Amino acid sequence: MAKRAARPEKATVIIKKYANRRLYDTGASRYITLDALGSAIRAGADVQVIDARTGEDITRSVLAQIIVEREASGHGLLSADFLRDIIRVYGQGLQPALAAYLELAMQGFAQGQREIWDAMANGGGALGICEGLARRNLDLFQKTVASFVPTVPTAAAAGDGAADDVAVLRRELGALAARLAKLEGGGG
Repeated sequence: MAKRAARPEKATVIIKKYANRRLYDTGASRYITLDALGSAIRAGADVQVIDARTGEDITRSVLAQIIVEREASGHGLLSADFLRDIIRVYGQGLQPALAAYLELAMQGFAQGQREIWDAMANGGGALGICEGLARRNLDLFQKTVASFVPTVPTAAAAGDGAADDVAVLRRELGALAARLAKLEGGGG
């Protein structure tokens, strides 16, 4: 999994989840709702959720629960097609590549969002920033794919038939890049 970009140091909020499904914010010494936890995260809080009985870190499952509840409440972000595609990736060899790409893409999206808001606040146009973000996302995708695809020898070094294999791989990578560019452009 990709490392997160460095952020200003802030304390992680420790939440304990009890068997009765109640969440206890240890920093504020009070019980909170799942919705309040989601609001705190949207406001920038870093949280870690611990099972009060076992001490196990259950942060991922609680964060997934927040997403599921947001999706069910009509605040959908993830299309059914996208969710089906993610389910299909589980158990495949590309699962780590997709996870790394999605994490980096979200970091890039957050950075781009900050840049757009800053540009708009300073009276600048956001269109140029959006174009730069699209280029960055395509570059990110290509680097992610390259990090998980073994190095392909050049045709001259590999001998007979290798030129055709390399050409096929290049066409497939080009098609993937074009499809990603189409999806980023909203045409997908």
